[in-house]
Amino acid sequence: MSKGNLNLFKNRILLTRPAQDSIEMSGNISSEFEVFVAPLLEIKKVDYDLNFPEDFDIILFTSKNGIRFFQRSFIKESHLVFTIGNGTKDFANKIGINKVINIDGDTEKLKKKIVPYLKQNMKILHPTSIPENANLKNFFKNKKCDYFQLGCYTSKKSNKNKLIFTKFMKGFDNGIIIILSGRTAQSFKNEVKKLTLEKHCENKFVFLLSKKIKNELSGLKFRETFISKKPNEISLIQEIKNFQMRRYEVG
Repeated sequence: MSKGNLNLFKNRILLTRPAQDSIEMSGNISSEFEVFVAPLLEIKKVDYDLNFPEDFDIILFTSKNGIRFFQRSFIKESHLVFTIGNGTKDFANKIGINKVINIDGDTEKLKKKIVPYLKQNMKILHPTSIPENANLKNFFKNKKCDYFQLGCYTSKKSNKNKLIFTKFMKGFDNGIIIILSGRTAQSFKNEVKKLTLEKHCENKFVFLLSKKIKNELSGLKFRETFISKKPNEISLIQEIKNFQMRRYEVG
């Protein structure tokens, strides 16, 4: 297919992640796509106190933001450091946290893979956002371990780029929407309803990391929904590339 014909299929992508993550992700997306950034979560650092960090046995990072807003000097040689997802692991490595055990999956996979490392009365520190993670709290309690969630940032549902968001939703049939978390999905659904954009979802393709995220979008109809083979950014981007190539072939 000629380059001119390829341009007919040049697709538009809406990134909905927090600003810093969207900027980083846009650099990993092919130039064949025109990228629109409308973050639906606003991330802010929170001041916190942490006495005796060396008393913890495991430090658990489930997102890049948990690493961004956690004081790196609190990590000691004695700590077992776990990350969820290759993106989180790569970011940890990038800032010098090299000795990590990565779980290439989600929280449910973590719960299976971490068991061999657990001993009774171990202390787990989880730098993350403010809302309580009852899922992990109950899991570690059942394993007779002490789980401490350290709120080092807040995640507020917010759409400060309403013009870009609305322009994308109204202006581009067959556009691609990327949603990487349940909380982002909740914010997206809120904005669509608030701005009465429901009918514009019907001509969009949405790419998600998991079925749980899909459930958060219940009630909205999309042209087609895709779920990444693995719950990470690299797998999702590959899914989009494969999708685009199939469209070229059909064209």
